[in-house]
Amino acid sequence: MNEAYRVGLLPENQFYPGSRTRFNQYYWDMSRGWLWGSGLGGVSAYDIHSGEEVRVYPTRVQPTGIETRFRFSPDESLVIVYSVGEPGYIDGGITVYDIDTATPTYVNAEGFGAPNIPLVDYHPVALSADNRYLIAGYDAIRVWDLQNLVENDKDRLPIYRHGGPQASIWSLTFSDWGVVETTSEEGVQHWDLHTGVFIPAN
Repeated sequence: MNEAYRVGLLPENQFYPGSRTRFNQYYWDMSRGWLWGSGLGGVSAYDIHSGEEVRVYPTRVQPTGIETRFRFSPDESLVIVYSVGEPGYIDGGITVYDIDTATPTYVNAEGFGAPNIPLVDYHPVALSADNRYLIAGYDAIRVWDLQNLVENDKDRLPIYRHGGPQASIWSLTFSDWGVVETTSEEGVQHWDLHTGVFIPAN
């Protein structure tokens, strides 16, 4: 995509102060006819044909000067919007949105900030195939049960917190039911979702 076309599609938005001409992640959603992009403060979706912004999925924290990225649920009905940066140095977090209604589900991610790894398709957040379990990883593997969240979102801490690899986690996914796959400097490894026990390769 050339720069002029990018700028034409990405106007300033009332939710996010400053320039919207630089996004750190793109996704062409041909089934909806949308172009997704994330940058400072959240994620937006634009109509591919008109360039009109059709959805906004902001980060929880205001002001919105925090780099964000996104990942879809396996059935593409939900989108996870998450902060990028060093944990403890930003006031970031994770929010799961229903794509059609833009309804947010907040969790207490304890200031989670994903590692800023440019130009690589690494996502240290994921949802299980049934959209029940949300996992996030950096210094540990955190697990939330989205079907059993308490009312106060500040109390929605992970139900599990496992050590995982010795190195910082770059990417997380579900490789099987109840099995979390991590990618780090230690390579690809597998862990039991509920116990955190390492599962050796066969």
